[in-house]
Order: sequence, then C-alpha cells, then structure tokens
Amino acid sequence: MKCSSIKFIKGNCFHFYNRAVDGEMLFFEDEDYLLFLNKFKKSMDKYPLSVFAYCLMPNHFHFFLRQNSDKKIFQIFNSVLSSYVQKYNIKYKRKGTLMAGPLQSILIEDDRYFLNLCRYVHLNPVKANLVIEPEEW
Repeated sequence: MKCSSIKFIKGNCFHFYNRAVDGEMLFFEDEDYLLFLNKFKKSMDKYPLSVFAYCLMPNHFHFFLRQNSDKKIFQIFNSVLSSYVQKYNIKYKRKGTLMAGPLQSILIEDDRYFLNLCRYVHLNPVKANLVIEPEEW
C-alpha cells in the first residue's frame, strides 16, 4: 500500500518494505548494510521510533516499526533511503533510482499480524536459503 493512503499517527505500528529495481542488489558487502543501518540510526536519534523487527536482505528490506513522534515515519524512512541511494550510486558508479517503486507500508492493527510479522521478518533469510538459523543473519 502506498504511504500516502495510510494515517501516520504517533503510536501506530507499520511494516515498511521495498526491493531493488530489476533484481539489482541493495547490499553487496557488509559495508553497505552498515551504511544503511547507520543512516537509519541517525534518523532514530532525531525522530524517536521503536524497532520491533527488521531484516536487510541482499535485494530488499523489511522494517517493523512504531511511530513515537508526530513526524510521519515514512518521511523519516524516505530520507534514509534517499541518502543511502546517493552514496550507493557514487560507490557503484551508477545513476538513477535503485528502488523498484515507492516505499511500501502496511498499518499493523492486530496482535496476530504483529506476531506473524515478527516471525516473517526474522525467517526471511532462512526462507531465502542464505542461512540455516535466523540468528546467523
């Protein structure tokens, strides 16, 4: 669902996800993952949010977050993505968009979805046959 159609209100929880365009990679090496996470952490320092689960996969990502301020959480996320893509494009000598489309989000409104989403996010690398146990990722 497009972020513009969801009500971003303090206290609400969301599943954010996206993937790279045309099967490209978002993360080639550990340094790329760390760059993304550092940019995300800096945003968290400015605009508080809670992280319940996240997973950075080579070609996509999932974040399960709660908005803890009045700043719309998707705006924070878009800022992180924009900054990351700029650095990525310089590093890998490429131009243009890296994401397959706009940031996707789902408002989490019930406990069952909450639990299933945590499990889904953490098992993503296992289902992709990247590791045997989630904690290895």
